[in-house]
Parts: sequence; C-alpha cells; structure tokens
Amino acid sequence: MSKISSEDKAKLIANLCEDLKAVDIKTVDVRETSTITDFYVVCTGNSEPHLKAIATKVHMELKHQDMDYNTVDADEHSHWVVQDYGNVILHIFHPDARRHYNIEEFWLRNSQDSPWDCPENQILRDELMRRNNH
Repeated sequence: MSKISSEDKAKLIANLCEDLKAVDIKTVDVRETSTITDFYVVCTGNSEPHLKAIATKVHMELKHQDMDYNTVDADEHSHWVVQDYGNVILHIFHPDARRHYNIEEFWLRNSQDSPWDCPENQILRDELMRRNNH
C-alpha cells in the first residue's frame, strides 16, 4: 500500500479530475469535523460518459499507485459517482445532480445537520422525479 498523506492524495485526485476536463473541482478539508474521512473532492462532468471516464481514470491511476478504492457507488443513470479512497472520498456529479444535492455547501458550512436527514422515501421520490423529467 502506498504511503501518501491524505492532503497529497486529495491533490492528486483533483489533478486527475482536471486532466480529464472535470470542472468546478473543489477539495473540502473535513479533518476537524469528520470521523469518516479527511477530504472530499467534488467535481462535475458534462455527461454520463464523461463521469465514467473521470471515475475510470482516477481509479486506474490510484490502483497503479497501490491506492485502490474501498467502495464505489454509482449506476449507469445515477448522475453521481462516489469513490471512497479511505481518507479521501471523491464525488463526481452531472451538473443537474450537483446543483440539486449541493453537498459541498453542507461541508463548507460545517453544519451539524446532515443533508440526508430526511425520510429515505423523500430522497427516492426526488430522484425518480428528476429521472422522469430528463
């Protein structure tokens, strides 16, 4: 396993996203407020294939450096890909999903209220409505 600081890993991930023309790349330091991870990297791709290309590039490069991810969450229509690299979690969004969820605002505010503190069925209903409207 490669030894790299979480800050350097976050920078590497952000740079890889930039190499593939991801936009609005933000790195959020949550070391003082999170027990889950040290950094979130959030970026936007312009289409489903673009999201997949970004995710694949980051995965392959980090795997090549012995930093394979712990988990990934996405499907072909999700508009949101999450890759968990332990002390850095990458979120890759389609522009519509990024605007809708606005998760980095939550972390930047240092809020104690979770953005997902709503009934699960409300989240699912919102996602189904969004998909049906596109």
